[in-house]
Amino acid sequence: MAFAKSWLSKRPHRRVGSHHQKVNRAVTNLLSEPERIIRFLEFLEERRALHAPPRQLTENDTRISVAKIGFECAAYLRELPADAPAIAPLNKIEIACTRFIQATATSDAAAFYLALGALRAIVAEQGEALADTYAPRAGSEYDRALA
Repeated sequence: MAFAKSWLSKRPHRRVGSHHQKVNRAVTNLLSEPERIIRFLEFLEERRALHAPPRQLTENDTRISVAKIGFECAAYLRELPADAPAIAPLNKIEIACTRFIQATATSDAAAFYLALGALRAIVAEQGEALADTYAPRAGSEYDRALA
């Protein structure tokens, strides 16, 4: 989906997979709140469940990918201060992931893709909210359209 690629500019050294799996916890705790959220957004960009066309997804792999997103949200929610602006969007993403997994446990293909579309919409909306708060872009497409 196009929304994912607009969150952040391309970085030369992108991380693939869970940043919690690749970065030592002690180092993670040294990162500022905006750096943590930017890493989370980069993590979301790598999730095939959010961006791949339906013909490239299997239901099982999609559930695994969504579970990883939920796990990352939970990890960030534990690390961030209670008054951080990222708490509400991360919480909404985590809830959406949990509901997706529960709703698709015994569903047919049509219900699966309907639930996936709903999940993608929620993650896109909350991802944009995080990006606007923590990684504002100068001269966004919206600003240029109004000019």
